[in-house]
Amino acid sequence: MSPATRDFATILCLCSGNYCRSPMAEALLRYHLGLRGDGAWVRVTSAGTTANHEGRPAAPQVLQAMRERGAHGFTHRPHHITAGEVAGADLILAMAEEHRAWIVEHYPDARARTLLLSEAIGASFDIPDPGVETSVTLEQIADLIDRCVRDGLDAIVRRARRS
Repeated sequence: MSPATRDFATILCLCSGNYCRSPMAEALLRYHLGLRGDGAWVRVTSAGTTANHEGRPAAPQVLQAMRERGAHGFTHRPHHITAGEVAGADLILAMAEEHRAWIVEHYPDARARTLLLSEAIGASFDIPDPGVETSVTLEQIADLIDRCVRDGLDAIVRRARRS
């Protein structure tokens, strides 16, 4: 079913392995949308540009970080993005410029529906990968994603509705 023919919006969060950043964005978006009563009309999913972690269990430290921020009950299994997910997404939230570039390269028609999560708060920066960037902790990344989601929620909802 195409985005235009549904009565709900779909937001797809995207990172490299779908192991840390995009699952955290997914969980926090669901949590904050639920708090403001928008959880029923917005579906939030996540995926990765690589299949490096596909099928593995969710990272326990990610699930713990989400529980600490109120997103209780969140479960996740990393997977590689599919063409159907891209086609069905009203809005794609890339965690870093490399993920937006990947979408543009592989699915050029999704360019207009793709933005960096940080752009929701009027900025333009990458969410660091805690598996690569050793100068930041998972907790710092979770706090950064939470701030982008919380402070950018109005902009995210507007963009998802507009698509």
